Order: sequence, then structure tokens, then C-alpha cells
Amino acid sequence: MVVLRAIGGFFARIGRWIRDTAWVQPLLIVGGIFAIIFSIPYITKWVQSWFVKAEAGEVYYRQHTLSCEGAAEKNSEVDKLFTYMMNGRDDKDFATNAKKYGEKFFLMFGYDGCPGCETLYPAFSNAESEWYTTFGFDRTTDEYKFWYIDIASTDNEGNFLFISSEDKSIYSHYSMIFEKANTVAIESNYAKHTSDHSSYIDNADTNAHADSKDAFITPTLFIVDMKADSQALDYYGIENVLFNIPEADLPKGETSQLNYIQFLTTAWKQTVLFSESGEEVK
Repeated sequence: MVVLRAIGGFFARIGRWIRDTAWVQPLLIVGGIFAIIFSIPYITKWVQSWFVKAEAGEVYYRQHTLSCEGAAEKNSEVDKLFTYMMNGRDDKDFATNAKKYGEKFFLMFGYDGCPGCETLYPAFSNAESEWYTTFGFDRTTDEYKFWYIDIASTDNEGNFLFISSEDKSIYSHYSMIFEKANTVAIESNYAKHTSDHSSYIDNADTNAHADSKDAFITPTLFIVDMKADSQALDYYGIENVLFNIPEADLPKGETSQLNYIQFLTTAWKQTVLFSESGEEVK
């Protein structure tokens, strides 16, 4: 009986609470309705995001992007990479930077939707996943490193950060790097064994201070080697410069993407078109 009275008392208290606070219910209902109304724009945006999918290449490049933010103060991620390249092995932080950026790495310049960028993406993505297996590179001596610079990056006011008519742009801060890159593009083994790159260089020089993402040839790919015995150190580590890899320069493989991957690995190893002879190593 004691137990039954206790249970009965419990439910009686609940009943009184509901009776005494019933006036709150309309307020809760009205508040809930307004909450739903005000949430509609956010819910709509959230649902729309389910169906907005960036190109796979853009996603991959963003994962490897070095930010241009802070370029005016020379404090961006790109500034730090270029400083590493310019100082070379004389930099007191060389070991730290080499571990972060790699002693050898691919450095690509592009922007979302640039012609050729999406074409090259599968080659980089697949090369990265198979670098140590299919292609047999050593993790210690040939670690895969790929960095991407979005030349269309802007600040909050819409000013281009990488290249512009302002002296505050990254391009103007490190013009000597691009001057060396021009020399490599014209005089490297690859340039000797393929079509003349002078038209690319002339175009780049003409537009070097234009306020547009079209002022820089895209995609442009640097292969940078900061190792002690690298001749590229005389050029801030730039070993090769490639402009939108032409189909004619690709090796004959089973698929187009395999051709691109093989091309990248020969560029890394300095064989075939990148060697002194320009021929396959027997």
C-alpha cells in the first residue's frame, strides 16, 4: 500500500505541474514556429550543399594549396616556400623546411577551372597513391611532395595576391625566382628536346604585371630539387619548368592518364626527354 501511495503521489504532482504551467505551452508552440521560419534559409542552404560538388581536381589541389594570404606583409605560406627556395641550404631553418616542403617537390600554379589543370589532376593523384609501390620510389630519398599555388587568390577587397600591378604581390616580391624559371624553361634538357618555349616566356613577361589570373600561364609546373648535389640550386632549386604538358611530349602508354603519370615520373628522375641525350635509358 505504501508503494502504491508513493506512485500515486508522483503522478499527482506531475498532473499539478502540467495544470499550473499549461499557459507556457502556447508560447512554446509560437516560439517553435518562428524558429522554424527563421531557420528556413539556413536549412535550404544546407540541403543545397548536398548537391554542390566541386570538380575532383579542384578538391585535390585545395588539399595541397599553399595560401597567399598575408602576401602584402610577406608572411604567407607561399612566401615561406619561396624564401626556402631562395635561401637554399644556407638557411638556418633548412632542415625544418626540407621536412615540411620536401627536398624535392612538384610546384604547380593554377586556378579553379583553368584549362589543363583538371586534365593533370588524375596523374598527380594516382602518382601520389602509387609513388612507393607501382613506381618504386624510396620514401627517404624520393618522398612524394606536391604543392599548389592558386594564382587567382584575392584579399577581402578583391585584389589579386599572387600577381598584380601592385608591388605588394608575391610575383613582384620574388621576381628573381621567375627570372630563373624563365632561364630554365628555355635552356633545360627538356626545352632542348621539345618545342621552343619562347612564346610562353614572352607571353609571361608581357603580362607580368596585369591584374588578372590570365597574366600567368596555367598550368605551370616547377620541379624543384633542393638537394646538396643538385645543379638546380643555382636556379633556386628549379630543375624543370613545364607549361601545360603537350600531348606530343607524352610517352606512348596504354591510356592517356598512364602517359601523364609516366611523364611526371621521368621528369622527376630526369630521364628520357629530361636527360642530356633525350632518349630512354637502356
